[in-house]
Amino acid sequence: MAAKAGRARGHVWLPTGVVIVALVAPAFLPWVLRWKEDTLARELHEVGVARPLAAARRAAFERTISTRAGYLISRNPSFLEHAAQWEARHDLEAKKLAAAALWLGPDARAQLAVLDRDYDAFRRGRRERDERPLTPQEEFRDLPAIDARAEALLADYDRLDAALVAEGDHWQAELDRFGRIGWFTSLGLSALGVAAVVSVAGLTRREQRARAAAESAVQTRDEVVSIVSHDLRNPLSTVQMAAAYLLDSLPADSVRASDRKSLEMIKRAAEGMARMIQDLLDIARLESGNLAVERATFPLAPFMDEAATMLRPLAEKQRQRLDVTVADAVDSVCADRDRLLQILSNLVGNAVKFTPPGGTITMAAEAQDGGVRFRVSDTGTGIRPEQVPHLFDRFWQATRADRRGLGLGLPIVKGLVEAHESRIVVASTVGQGTTFSFTIRRLC
Repeated sequence: MAAKAGRARGHVWLPTGVVIVALVAPAFLPWVLRWKEDTLARELHEVGVARPLAAARRAAFERTISTRAGYLISRNPSFLEHAAQWEARHDLEAKKLAAAALWLGPDARAQLAVLDRDYDAFRRGRRERDERPLTPQEEFRDLPAIDARAEALLADYDRLDAALVAEGDHWQAELDRFGRIGWFTSLGLSALGVAAVVSVAGLTRREQRARAAAESAVQTRDEVVSIVSHDLRNPLSTVQMAAAYLLDSLPADSVRASDRKSLEMIKRAAEGMARMIQDLLDIARLESGNLAVERATFPLAPFMDEAATMLRPLAEKQRQRLDVTVADAVDSVCADRDRLLQILSNLVGNAVKFTPPGGTITMAAEAQDGGVRFRVSDTGTGIRPEQVPHLFDRFWQATRADRRGLGLGLPIVKGLVEAHESRIVVASTVGQGTTFSFTIRRLC
């Protein structure tokens, strides 16, 4: 009988213990999961801290190289001053990266050690070369070897970034895997009577992760745009200066026509890339709220004449006519002069793309409600009604095959117009043309 009672008590305590665990575990499970997730997230965060520092160090190195190259081309001493500034910036970023690397994995630390070793060798070689008196011709002959060593260092930077990406992917995979384990554990406990509580906790956790991932993606995208734009601008300026210098300094009779044509193509391509980079920077500033307009009152008629003089060759190149009209009642406007010129340039450039040869583009300014109403009209193909809501979306193109820009011109126009406390309006008829208009106050 006692044995049976003992067995009965055992049968009772087993399910009771399971129920107690099922009721108590949910109280401790979130804390355990949070602790583990925080540990993994901290490892992932350390990689997230190191990557921008590595990118900043690389940017400083590239700008040091580009400014020194600019000095060899132009012999302008200011380039050497800028190169010294960028080298000091590089050393500062290298110290920050070294401090952050203490928390990284062995692969990333090993790649950083290789980079530091190769950079020290590169700097010693450059200092030894600077101590030798060299003629400009000898310096130019040394450029290929310097470029090769710089490319080798850039490859070290690429390998370091790859190691950081691999480490970040590892911790992200661990975080995702643990998230799945936590979800299945919560699901198992829900079968014992706490389904609702665990489900709500799981949904809340996933929502937080999704929001954090979305915010991280936006931040990463903006950082990439900013870094790429800034890193490209200085080397691109060097290309532009070099092409312009060669075109201006080389005698016409000493250069083949084909070579001069190639230099002109390089110069035009660099100018086009510079415009795209400026568009990317403007979009980044608009979205971050850092793009400010400096408004002042200035005469309108001379401004419109200047805009027409600048933009008319663009239309004439496509065999189009650009007309400009300014109402007599309008004598001044309160705006940021450079930004207003950028608005009109983008609108006219957009009209040129979608107006056939023989068409007309009109820039007009007229009085309206105490302000100035600007209008850019064309006799082009027009815009279909379903496309109008997407006109000011970033990177949007009316057709996928259109590669005549980044799709940032109109979003920049919208942001600049709104910065002037106004709103841009679109009116279009398919087959007849399109009109963009906005109003800016006359007096500040």
